[in-house]
Amino acid sequence: MFKKISQILLTLCLTFGALVVSANSVYAKPTPSGQAIREANQEKLDALKNQIKDKIQDRIANAPAWLKTFRNGRIAFGSGELTAIDGNTLTVMREGTTYTVLVDEKTQMRRKFWGKSELSEFSIGDKLNVVGTWENDEKTTIKARFIRNLSIQMRHGVFFGTVTTKPDTGFIMESVRRGPQTVTVGSETKYINRRQGEIKFADILTGHRVRVRGLWNSRISTITEVAQIKDFSLPEIAKPSGRPSVTPEETVLE
Repeated sequence: MFKKISQILLTLCLTFGALVVSANSVYAKPTPSGQAIREANQEKLDALKNQIKDKIQDRIANAPAWLKTFRNGRIAFGSGELTAIDGNTLTVMREGTTYTVLVDEKTQMRRKFWGKSELSEFSIGDKLNVVGTWENDEKTTIKARFIRNLSIQMRHGVFFGTVTTKPDTGFIMESVRRGPQTVTVGSETKYINRRQGEIKFADILTGHRVRVRGLWNSRISTITEVAQIKDFSLPEIAKPSGRPSVTPEETVLE
């Protein structure tokens, strides 16, 4: 009997030892498949770092364009105020001097955060960066090659508010954080209620709470290129008039 008990104990000890060794080997080094996954993830991470590095270097390379005057008649100034627009000719005031800025098909235009822009988005009072070449000896006329509009601050965003006025082309809403905003709708604008159901522009009324997806101009407080408007006030929630009466038939369980 003692011999059998000893053999059982020895077998249990050997089994336990084998499990410990196996566990240590698992936690000591990754499996080949795990290592392959780590290497693949590291490659993706390195690629992402390189992309970010390239973008940062590109921004650094372009930064001096806003800070200095170039040779061979090329000029760049940091921030001027747009005071007039006449077709493709802009009038920009900077440090008490008025400049005439000529725009043509070769002029590249960007918003503050580098999204593509167009002259139709510009408004009087906008802050501009201009890069170009002098067109006269007095150095007051510039043929623009690059214009960055600092007043158009975003690509597209989401804004919440309450409709206060509703003209035919859109409405004015009191936004949660930015005060009154003029919302302009178009044929591409879609309208939904709080249950994702499709509604019409005519269904949106003053006093309704809405969410607007579109392009925001911070200086003139407008939202254009509106893709979607969600009306949280539709469908209306029926308010109970009082405790409903219950007939005996309604309480019978079959």
